[in-house]
Amino acid sequence: CATGGVPEVVAHNDNGLLVPPDDPAALAEAIFRLVADESLRNRFGRRSRERYLSQFTQSVMAGQIEAFYQRIA
Repeated sequence: CATGGVPEVVAHNDNGLLVPPDDPAALAEAIFRLVADESLRNRFGRRSRERYLSQFTQSVMAGQIEAFYQRIA
């Protein structure tokens, strides 16, 4: 669902599918698309791992926090 912090982690059609909130038809379509397309699931899995390693590891997050504090200090 494209709400809250989800779009910070999931980029639509890059490493996942985002659907509007309160749209069960869109959710069902996204689920069926994933069930039917193994290569898409594999691509999303690879891209999600790449995104995690580049943006969300402990060392990356610590570096971002440190850089933020240096900017505001």
